[in-house]
Amino acid sequence: MFCGECGTENPEANRFCKNCGRPLRQPASGGNMAAVAPNGTALPESVPEGVSPHVPAKRRRNWIGISSLVFGILCWGIMTHVLAIAAIVTGIYSIYRRAKDKAGISVSGIIGILAALAALVFSATLR
Repeated sequence: MFCGECGTENPEANRFCKNCGRPLRQPASGGNMAAVAPNGTALPESVPEGVSPHVPAKRRRNWIGISSLVFGILCWGIMTHVLAIAAIVTGIYSIYRRAKDKAGISVSGIIGILAALAALVFSATLR
């Protein structure tokens, strides 16, 4: 039996998922329960051999946001204005892409932008 929440395979006797702890859907008395995908939709009765329908979606890394964060940190030490502009531009692009893909908030992009803005303000006060 597969968990409808996380897709983990559990023994038929389990009432709760061994991975996430959610209650498992028990088959109706006298009948077999159809397989359920992690999003709760019923799966077809026959699944091709070697294909696992219960693989959770893989989280993708936000490399653009991470590069914004790296630029934001580096601009505190070298080439302040150039790297700050790079951090701000890549941070904005990261936020845009995450919103377009409906993948959540780009925390690393936001922190990169804030670090770059702080470095610019700090360098302006030293003049």
